[in-house]
Amino acid sequence: MKPAPPSSQRSALESYFFALVLFLSLVSLSSLALLCLESFRPLPVLAGAVASLAISIRFFKRNRPDTKLSRSEWGALALVLLACALRYNCSVYIYGGQDPGVYTNASSYFADHGTWIIKDELLNEFEGRPDLREYYIARTLRAVTQNGPNSWYGNMLPGFYLKDLEKNEWTAQFYHINTVWLSIGQWLFGLEWKGLTLGLLSSLTVLAAYILAVRISSSSRAGLAAAFLLATNAAHSYIGTFPVSEAVAGFFFLSGLAMMSAGSLYSSIIPFLALFLTRITGFLTAPLLLISLAWIVVKRRDVRAVWTGLGILAAYTISFLWGLHFSPTYSRDIYRGKFGLPTALLEDADLLFLGAGLVWTVAGFFMLRYRHLFKPLGKICLRYSTQITLVLIALVLAAVAARGYMLAFTDHYAQHRWFGTRWNMADRGLTSVRYLSIYTLMLMLSPLGLLAFLCGLVQVGKSACRRASIAPVAVCTLGFFAALTVKQ
Repeated sequence: MKPAPPSSQRSALESYFFALVLFLSLVSLSSLALLCLESFRPLPVLAGAVASLAISIRFFKRNRPDTKLSRSEWGALALVLLACALRYNCSVYIYGGQDPGVYTNASSYFADHGTWIIKDELLNEFEGRPDLREYYIARTLRAVTQNGPNSWYGNMLPGFYLKDLEKNEWTAQFYHINTVWLSIGQWLFGLEWKGLTLGLLSSLTVLAAYILAVRISSSSRAGLAAAFLLATNAAHSYIGTFPVSEAVAGFFFLSGLAMMSAGSLYSSIIPFLALFLTRITGFLTAPLLLISLAWIVVKRRDVRAVWTGLGILAAYTISFLWGLHFSPTYSRDIYRGKFGLPTALLEDADLLFLGAGLVWTVAGFFMLRYRHLFKPLGKICLRYSTQITLVLIALVLAAVAARGYMLAFTDHYAQHRWFGTRWNMADRGLTSVRYLSIYTLMLMLSPLGLLAFLCGLVQVGKSACRRASIAPVAVCTLGFFAALTVKQ
């Protein structure tokens, strides 16, 4: 099997796959734009896809590989087919009150009406009958009358927010790219098989895993092993058949990281923009990417990393402002609930992001100009890369242990809104341990798999200290591992 290409070169599979990622990202963004313009119909979406294809073909021609697909790359493509076979049995989940039900029902409405503004069709039937209209609102839309605007859509079908009762306008919870792909799936495959588009994106993630593993280890065998493990992972296969956004977000996230690891810094901004418009959690991803790009600036003196960081900030700013307008109640609930941000600050967020972009640009060019000031830091990281990585992982595990002890053996969370009073998870001894995220991760990977993950995390951390191109993978993996296991 051929070894991995140098970081300055691109393999045949990378060239084909990155062009495909660009195409799917642009289709996502153009379709979302059409939805926001209330023109989300098959023909306009097809026109957007053709334009996206033209851009992707031009991108491919500029980065045409000098070699043909190797045997290991053909093996990775075969594993995509295996992944598709395990993800074709998609689920059409229509029950209200659950995330997949919201995505499924909203996608049908988008496909049928072509707009992000949802109308309660039954409410329209009462025009000219104010008595019946008030009766319907008082008894069916109780949450609206009790809590006022921007509240849940009744007690039986949460997930839809009131935008304007007089105009009968509602908005769907969550960001919309995942819903858009379900709508496209409905046009292509019919109502019962609309989830095939999510299964396809989930299966293509296998190629991103192959590329990342090869880039990290310089071994095509390691790439095939990573691709096989992801293709056959039961949890990932299940998510790929379920109408939630994790599969789509995972595709854009890993694809963006793969592009960064191969040196396609500018191009990676596009899938990351698609990621930020798929899930609101860009507030965690964007800072981690900026940290890794700062290391690339220091390590390689690469001016592209400065401009890429500015592009990542711009992409997240677009998603933030888009959410305030097109998913207004949901995004405000998240930012107020998680960060306690006041409404006034949310409304002036454009100035905040403008300042952040200015700070990043100044800091980036300072690091370029005075790179010698950071050489001691680089030498320390090189010399103690293993120790630094082990200390960071140990700190995360210590925080997880402390959080788990407080949950399982103290009454610290006894009055917590969710952990205590609603789910009765607190102060139950070892029974409470199974509610920790790290326990769930172990179930997904197996105990041996979790151990292998931690060992791999050490190796990735060591590699990132020596090879800056691996930094986005290392920083994001450690950052998400810390956030998910310590926070929950």
